[in-house]
Amino acid sequence: MKNRILIINRALEGGGVDKSLIQALEVIDPEKFDVTLYVHTRAAELASCLPSYVELVVNNDANHYFRRPRAIFFQAENKIYSLLGISKKAALAKDS
Repeated sequence: MKNRILIINRALEGGGVDKSLIQALEVIDPEKFDVTLYVHTRAAELASCLPSYVELVVNNDANHYFRRPRAIFFQAENKIYSLLGISKKAALAKDS
């Protein structure tokens, strides 16, 4: 079973941090890890540069705003579960 990695980033707009993130993603072994990149804004200029094995989830909520890191994590987690069409409880039970 592969380990899963969730990375939360504001956007992929072409800045240094975004380019470094893409370089870091390129060295992750896709045989060992399932990688999901959650982006807070629709601005994803570098999306085409992502490795093919990275799942990109873009927040399409026009009313989204930044909150504390823990709140951002829970919002991202809930959004991903809803996109996958499963409940958090069911996913946690599956992993056990």
